[in-house]
Amino acid sequence: MRAVVMDRAVVETGAMVAAGALVGTDKVVKSGELWAGVPARKLRDLTEAEAAFIEKSAAQYVDFGIWHKCQGKTLSRFPP
Repeated sequence: MRAVVMDRAVVETGAMVAAGALVGTDKVVKSGELWAGVPARKLRDLTEAEAAFIEKSAAQYVDFGIWHKCQGKTLSRFPP
């Protein structure tokens, strides 16, 4: 939330940027890393549980987006 990734910066799949972080120009946040701060820097590697959470939460965002697009109508994917 409110993180900023500057031009030419790269956040690889499986990386995490903390809320409010500022990832500077030309920086690369590699898969499995947690970056935070202003300017952002690597704090540590993600644990296996945190890496798994990224996958799960991304799928949930997709589901919520579909639900919202359908204006909350009951879908077979979303039982009442």
